[in-house]
Amino acid sequence: MTMPANGKAKAKKSSGNVFADLGLPNPEQQLMKARLMLQIYRIVKARELTQMEISEPIAIPRHRLEPSKWTD
Repeated sequence: MTMPANGKAKAKKSSGNVFADLGLPNPEQQLMKARLMLQIYRIVKARELTQMEISEPIAIPRHRLEPSKWTD
């Protein structure tokens, strides 16, 4: 992003979906995934669950629960 000559960045009103605002493909799907992950995160934190406790009931290997592995 380049800064205007006056040194003030211009702001654009959000559509409410950052993925659409960025022009990414499937913005509604991406927003739904983000909301779902936020809810899962909140539950995990509130219950103070470990990776093992999370992975067993949902049949996902523990190593797949690392945030760096959360891609399509």
